[in-house]
Amino acid sequence: MPRIPRHQSAPGAMRPGTLYHVTSHAVAGTWLFETARDRVVFLSLLAWQCRERGLVVHAFCCMSNHVHLVVEDRRGQLSQAMSLVKSLYARYYNATRPGGRRRGALWAERFSAEVIDTKRYYDAAVANVLLNPVRVKTPMVASPEVYPWSSCAMTVGEGVTPTAYFARMVEKEGGIDAILDSMPKARNPAAEENRRRRLEILVEGREFVVDGVLGGRSREEYLDHLRAKMNAAAIEFHEAEADSRERQKESNADMADGADRLDPTEAHIGSAASAKSAMLSPLRLSSLDIPRAAPQFTGLSKTVAIDAILGKLSQWLPVPGKRRSEVRQVEAWALFRFTGFGMRKIARLLRTTVDEVEEAIRSVRALREKERAWWRAIWNAEWSLRWSLAAAPWRE
Repeated sequence: MPRIPRHQSAPGAMRPGTLYHVTSHAVAGTWLFETARDRVVFLSLLAWQCRERGLVVHAFCCMSNHVHLVVEDRRGQLSQAMSLVKSLYARYYNATRPGGRRRGALWAERFSAEVIDTKRYYDAAVANVLLNPVRVKTPMVASPEVYPWSSCAMTVGEGVTPTAYFARMVEKEGGIDAILDSMPKARNPAAEENRRRRLEILVEGREFVVDGVLGGRSREEYLDHLRAKMNAAAIEFHEAEADSRERQKESNADMADGADRLDPTEAHIGSAASAKSAMLSPLRLSSLDIPRAAPQFTGLSKTVAIDAILGKLSQWLPVPGKRRSEVRQVEAWALFRFTGFGMRKIARLLRTTVDEVEEAIRSVRALREKERAWWRAIWNAEWSLRWSLAAAPWRE
């Protein structure tokens, strides 16, 4: 069973449409990146998972023993993406060290992901990421745009697009073919083709954006802004981070308090209209003024999602016939959670009434709290759906 999520909206750790400041370190005494090619391979894995899972990178910095990212997680898939990126990079790293195959862990722990919930925190997090090479104990460069393994040069360089930036990065390593030739032999032609496709996705650069970071400023103005923050950036970042964490604690406490009060079996739930409004409201955690590169996620709407959802539930919820009613309720709950369908469409799909769908959703909420076995089964089903549908639940 997967580990407990970081945030309160289980199952899964991430909320669709949210921006995060992500950090991940190597184990003590180990460098994550020993060569330029190591960094190219890592960034190709990151770009590939961003393409697969609807992520957008606003800023990144690959230091020697850790990485920083500012990521927009449109579909709530950051955990799955980082899991694959870190796992595959560790395999590559261990297989390509000079002197023979390296053994043991490469990454120190799970990545950290702090929710960016204000424009102030967004600006501070991006500045902190881009200024990392300048602010270390022994500065690696004199000015942030000189460091070749962050998005700063791509952000402030006049006429530099993500495509041109990554194409030049790959070309310096001899091109895609040279990089592939330097890697251990692939197990089969499909694996070799996957490696090539990841590098091609990196060169396309579509998963990396700079407009939100610039915020309407010219590239030269933003570089001046960064240089002015060289000494104060760390202080501003930690203050904004502390404020954000405090807001998250208050938000989680309010959610827990609301869950305790909102018992659908009691009369004080309020009117049916207000209950329906609460069910239909998508989660809006982040402030609207945070610059997003992708539209707000509004649930899956493809017909193929229906078969995937109902098929997974039949796999995870095998119960005796006398409890078939609970299975039908969970089916309504899952369609409500993952799709953009309204109550009428869900009712038509399940051949029932709108009132019964609304009652099913309320009942499953209560079922999750009261019956641990059912909660575990629902949790597993939704976690499996997150992987197969490449999207997290977007409605509570």
